[in-house]
Amino acid sequence: MSLSIEGNIRETIDLNFSEIWNFSELYSHRIVCADMKKCFINQLNTALLHLTEKEACQFASLLKEQAASMIQRGKVEKSFWEEEKKKIEQYTREKAISELIATKKIHKKIKQIDVYIRSLQK
Repeated sequence: MSLSIEGNIRETIDLNFSEIWNFSELYSHRIVCADMKKCFINQLNTALLHLTEKEACQFASLLKEQAASMIQRGKVEKSFWEEEKKKIEQYTREKAISELIATKKIHKKIKQIDVYIRSLQK
């Protein structure tokens, strides 16, 4: 959790991170079934704010920094996948078929079936 690292927050006997690690479990017991699909981010942020003991404006600033970092990482990831798409679009028919067979692990599945059939024939 980068907020704890940046804020020099360490888990101690008095400060237990279980509220964060188990947030989804704890939160699920506090809401009715009809609200299960509603966004829980505000409640998580409240829990984090309590844990970090930061002022709301400091916490908001940390969240903005994290969002900016994630946006940048997302752009890098998107660029990577766009390049992968361009490479795939250049595949020959044979290369595309070969890649698809490998991706679906068809050879491995056939081998597993053969091994199982042989074990039944003994």
